[in-house]
Amino acid sequence: MVVMSGSVLVNIVTDGDYKLAQEMFIKKASRAVKQGGYVYLDFTCMIAESHSNIGEESIIFEGVDDMDTYGKFIFVGGTYDSQTRINDNSRRFEITPKDGEMFTITKKVVKHFPTHEQVVLWLEKYGFEVWWQSPIESETFHAIIWAKKK
Repeated sequence: MVVMSGSVLVNIVTDGDYKLAQEMFIKKASRAVKQGGYVYLDFTCMIAESHSNIGEESIIFEGVDDMDTYGKFIFVGGTYDSQTRINDNSRRFEITPKDGEMFTITKKVVKHFPTHEQVVLWLEKYGFEVWWQSPIESETFHAIIWAKKK
């Protein structure tokens, strides 16, 4: 069995085509699973307009670690193309070490939000059949799929 969770499909780091990288994850899962084995996918398939508020910032996480380093992870809104399902935005990390000055790291992030249908097609292409899936509705932004390798 291969488990792909934590919305791994939208958290891939790649300099290449994001959609191809997502498909590659499914292909590699197929290579790792024997006939009759399973893949478990837990992924974001949302329409990302809600995450692309231009100019708006939202704090995703902030806190202090066990070394008394303070950190804040801030989402900085960007753009979303509903045709390509590409979200282009920035993340900012503000770090203050216990005995040091705050420093900031800003990172540009580009993500492709696959549709549920795309993921099912990729699974089928690489020899899987959907065995079970969470209910999919128009407001669904997160999906879970159990697929079995034929």
